[in-house]
Amino acid sequence: MTSRINSFRQSLQSYHVHWTFDALIDNIGPISDILALTRRIASSIESFSLTECLLRSMSSTTYRKVSINVDESVNNKTPQGAALYFDNERGSFRASTSAHGTVEKNFQWRYEQDMTQSKNPESTNAFSKKYPFKKPSLHTEGGYHGKFDDLQLCIGIGFDPTKANKCFTREEGGLFVWNDATLNRLNQSKVAGDLETKKRILVCCMFELFFHLMLDARIRSDIPLKAFRPFIVS
Repeated sequence: MTSRINSFRQSLQSYHVHWTFDALIDNIGPISDILALTRRIASSIESFSLTECLLRSMSSTTYRKVSINVDESVNNKTPQGAALYFDNERGSFRASTSAHGTVEKNFQWRYEQDMTQSKNPESTNAFSKKYPFKKPSLHTEGGYHGKFDDLQLCIGIGFDPTKANKCFTREEGGLFVWNDATLNRLNQSKVAGDLETKKRILVCCMFELFFHLMLDARIRSDIPLKAFRPFIVS
C-alpha cells in the first residue's frame, strides 16, 4: 500500500505535502491490521499486481449493506465510517466514500447526498457523472458506467457515533498513531468539533482513501477521489 499511497500523493499538484498524508503513512500498519481482521483484504494478496483490486470479493466475505430507509428512528441507528459502492451490474467495487461528523451524518445520509448529486445534470462530481440517476440520452465524454440505482452501498468499516469510541481516539494504547505533529494540526484545524471528533473524522478519511487505493487502477483513474476533504478545505 505504501507504493500506491506515494503514487497517489505524487499525482496531486495542490496538496501533496498536506499533513494528512503523513498521518496516513503513520497508520498504514494499524489500518492494514484492522482490514485483515475484518476480512476486507483479498486472501492471496501477495500474488496481486500493483494495479489489481486488493479487496476481498463480495462472494467470499460479508459486507453489511446499508439499508435505505426514510424512518428517522432507523436512520439514527445507521453507523458512520468508510464504505464502498458495489456495482451490481458489473459485479465489482467502484468507489469509496465516508460518513462522519454529527450523528445524523451517517451512511444513509451519505447515500442520500450522493443520490441527490446523481440527479443533478450539471454536477461536476466525477462519481455522479459516471453514475447518473438516469441513463443519459447520449454518451458524455468518457462515457458513463451505469445508473445510480445499479449501486449498493456496503460498509467497509463502521462505528456507532453515539459511543465514545475511545479505541479510535486514545493516544496511549489505542488503535491508531497520534503523534504530536498530527495532534497539533488537528487542534489548529477549523473542522467543527472537539479533538475527539476531529480524530474520528480523520480516521474515516484515512479508511476512505485506503479503500480507494485498494480498487482496480482503471477504476481509480476514472473516478478520482478528493482525499481528506474536510481538512483540505478547512
